[in-house]
Amino acid sequence: MERFLAIHLHLRYQELVTHKRVVAVVIWMWVFGAIISLIALFLPARKDRYIVFATIEVFCLLTTALLYYTIYLAIRHHANQINVLEVQQ
Repeated sequence: MERFLAIHLHLRYQELVTHKRVVAVVIWMWVFGAIISLIALFLPARKDRYIVFATIEVFCLLTTALLYYTIYLAIRHHANQINVLEVQQ
C-alpha cells in the first residue's frame, strides 16, 4: 500500500503520510491481527470460522494484486514518457 501511495500521490505524499499516521496504522494492524488470532484460538473449529478466514485472505490477496498491477501500469506509463522524450532529443 505504501508503494502505491508513493507513486500515486507524487508531491502530496510527504504531507499525507506522516509519522503519526504511520504509527497509528501499524498499531491498528497489530491490534487487528491480535484480535483475529484470539478469535481463532477461542472459537471452536467450525466450518464458519474457516470461511471467514479464507474470505479475509482472498480479499487481502486480491487487494495486493490489484495494487501491484496499478503500480506496474504507472511505471510502464512513466517509462513510455521517458522513451518519448529520449527519442525527441
